[in-house]
Amino acid sequence: MKQGAATLTRLNRQLKDIRFGNDSFQLEWDWIPRMQGVHEFFDAVEGAVDGLEQDRGSIFESPRLTDKQRTAAEEIRRLLLANDQGAASVR
Repeated sequence: MKQGAATLTRLNRQLKDIRFGNDSFQLEWDWIPRMQGVHEFFDAVEGAVDGLEQDRGSIFESPRLTDKQRTAAEEIRRLLLANDQGAASVR
């Protein structure tokens, strides 16, 4: 996710200097609301990785996560454990 955002940011820097007549362009993106929670969960896990290792517990149940991040973690867990490929697909 970070790599994708970095690529779009880099493209915008390059587009800023290119004129198309009187026009210029900029790429815009926004999160799918459901996926923003997933992104925030992985950011939190990345930021607390040392503490999570010390907890020696499941990242899905870490007290270092907010309720919102824990909800996203449960959704990820549900998708990972789904037996049905269709149920596990991102909607």
